[in-house]
Amino acid sequence: SAVKEYKHRRKAVCIDCFESRQLELLTGLTCSPSLTGASLHERNDYMNGKTRVETPISAGGVVYQMNEGRLETVLCGRSQPVRWSLAKGTPDPGETLEETALREVREETGLEVEIDGSLGSIDYWFADRSRDVRYHKTVHFYLMIPVGGATDQHDPEFDVVQWFDAEKAVKALAHSNEANVLQKALDIIAERNMAGPSERT
Repeated sequence: SAVKEYKHRRKAVCIDCFESRQLELLTGLTCSPSLTGASLHERNDYMNGKTRVETPISAGGVVYQMNEGRLETVLCGRSQPVRWSLAKGTPDPGETLEETALREVREETGLEVEIDGSLGSIDYWFADRSRDVRYHKTVHFYLMIPVGGATDQHDPEFDVVQWFDAEKAVKALAHSNEANVLQKALDIIAERNMAGPSERT
């Protein structure tokens, strides 16, 4: 999945900014501590055309359910350190984005899901020093509902998969761009609930 391919690269660095906070202030995005620390030399190399740029894509989902009148969503986490994220990953050959999202969410959460709408996409930059490659990655997200499975059936990609109160989940996510995706999902669900079943499209 995308997490395996990119997040575990120890030499990957964010070269859009020198600190996560600066990046968030400038673009509204964040990157993990392992993606920070680019040098001015690396930034100049990119500006001079010495760094190859690749444009990977991935897809994932926001899974939600109502539990005793409370809106919940599922997050995937690692325990050392504790970091929560949305399920997502890279396409297998021949897959559509929707197929990728369904498969990755099924694998990483253990849940069988159906797509309930599009949430658009986010994009961000990072780099791999060892390969002298700069990545401009786009992640497409979908709203999803569970139709089977269980969170204890998730694959080894994450240490724990857990249902959260929706509002708490927004605050728990490690990256603000994913938190924005989740908040968009909650806004869509709220609008649907206000409209009523007869007015939903």
